[in-house]
Amino acid sequence: MLGRRRLIVASVVIGLVAAGWSIKVLVGRYAAAADKAALEEQFRLARAEGLPTNAREFFATIAPVDPAENAAPYYLTVRTTSSPPVDFLTLEAKLNLKPSPKGLADAQSALDEYSTALRGADKALALPRCRFIRQSSLVFLEEYKGYQSMEFLADLIGLRGSLLFAKGDAEGAIRNAQMMLRVSRQAADEGTPTPIAVSQNIYGRVVRHLALWSFVDRAHKVYAEALAQAVKEWPKIDVRSMRRGDLAAMMQAMALIETPEGRRELGVKEADLSNWEVFAPFLYSRPKAKVAAAKAERELWEAYSLPPSARPAKIDATVDTLDMAMRAYPSLEPLEGSNGRGMEDAYWDAKRIAYQTMSRALAGPSIPTSVATSDLVSPFDGSPATYLYDGRQIRITVKTSTYYPIDVQIPSSSALSILAPPRRITAPVGSD
Repeated sequence: MLGRRRLIVASVVIGLVAAGWSIKVLVGRYAAAADKAALEEQFRLARAEGLPTNAREFFATIAPVDPAENAAPYYLTVRTTSSPPVDFLTLEAKLNLKPSPKGLADAQSALDEYSTALRGADKALALPRCRFIRQSSLVFLEEYKGYQSMEFLADLIGLRGSLLFAKGDAEGAIRNAQMMLRVSRQAADEGTPTPIAVSQNIYGRVVRHLALWSFVDRAHKVYAEALAQAVKEWPKIDVRSMRRGDLAAMMQAMALIETPEGRRELGVKEADLSNWEVFAPFLYSRPKAKVAAAKAERELWEAYSLPPSARPAKIDATVDTLDMAMRAYPSLEPLEGSNGRGMEDAYWDAKRIAYQTMSRALAGPSIPTSVATSDLVSPFDGSPATYLYDGRQIRITVKTSTYYPIDVQIPSSSALSILAPPRRITAPVGSD
């Protein structure tokens, strides 16, 4: 009798365990189905809003380019290294601020080393497009080598312009500045973060050259006129278009990091994985994290249409939500807040405001000690640009959303320090 009772109890226990397991499996399947449906709903909403949700949709937003119109293959042939490396800062400081026969010879020597690249620049810049063929299906992996070559060639053209400036050839200097502007426009062709950043960086260098030439050579107004025109035509950034790949990149990275094969495609070594990678899937729901991340990316997409002054708070709050979701994926890179992400248009517009102030200061026959800036205001908080001129250097600042403002110096403090004679320190008599 006792044995039969034990058998019955054991059967009941086994039945309860089996039932519990079955319920858990059913609940798990239901939860998985619900998470999948929730993610698909976020994707549906994103597509309706114009936001790509995967690599295929993202790459479809990049217009194809006719090979006959594409300058990219040329840039990939540009050698960007030398021994020793080209010291653009020192060479240009000497050319623009204190030209000498040796300074001119040193600059010409550097240009001679890259004469082949410079000779081919005219042909490349005659082409209307520049699209580097991506070697990977990863949304976020752009062709950095090509864009590095574009920046290097722009610096070489700028150096050549400074050499012509030092020789008194204003027409030649301006012609090279215009070539740099064409490199900048070509760089922006794909319209994603790296191309836009490179394009804006090059454009800023052109404007800086023109401002410095105008500061030094007050006799040739062509420099001030070219500066005013370049500032007026400074390209605007469409943050929503530039950031259109963020959701697709996020979903792609989340999917790939989960498997050894995917991690290899991402370029993540097993040894580089976070120590929490093994435990994260048990502590956090990855399907729910994907839903939260997709929703947050949609909210960021909406935030990018807000005025720059209203955008940082919304971006920071949404990035906090993304950071919470990313706890399920500890090996993926942490995200930026509004210090960088989604504020690129405001940052470069603040730089444009700084150079617009510079242009106003350099427009007259002499450099003023004060400039009216009530209409030249920060896109971040509406405060006016500040202008200082001490007889040696113009310094203009424009506030941003961070502690560090835009700080434009003509000539730069680094260039002035290169030319300043070394201080001679004489020890007092009797000192050790």
